[in-house]
Amino acid sequence: MFMLVKYRIRYPGMGACDRMMSDEQIWKVAAFLEHIGSLPAEVEAKRKAAQ
Repeated sequence: MFMLVKYRIRYPGMGACDRMMSDEQIWKVAAFLEHIGSLPAEVEAKRKAAQ
């Protein structure tokens, strides 16, 4: 997941982050995306509200 976020995959609707974020920040995004399907209800509600 880290490599997908850092260098992006073709046509995902998300640009590469290698020049916009540090590796530490990219790891945090990757971890979030790995667990997006099993977020606690409170976190899921905040995520949906932010959309």
